[in-house]
Amino acid sequence: MASNISFKGKLFIRKSNYINWLKKANLFLEINSFMPYIDGTEKAPDKSLYYGSDSKPHSPELAVKYIDKEAEFNRNSSKALGAIKSIISTDNTKRFKDKKTANSL
Repeated sequence: MASNISFKGKLFIRKSNYINWLKKANLFLEINSFMPYIDGTEKAPDKSLYYGSDSKPHSPELAVKYIDKEAEFNRNSSKALGAIKSIISTDNTKRFKDKKTANSL
């Protein structure tokens, strides 16, 4: 997931610019592949596929694979959260500072 394109619209401030902001925001988030992390269609890897009920990995290779997939998911989810925060005004960013994931924001 690369974010080389910058947001071309105005920052979201409040209801007054929501409709114009939404069109450009959706396009920006879709182009940069953030939407699956925002709408929840991209899920964290299922740990039960890699680990047994005793919390031991099925194999060392599967343990490493799970850790890699989980790290990638968390990294991309954080990027999506940062992308949303970057296209809303500072006042709104402060309002949503307790949100830890793009999906919850």
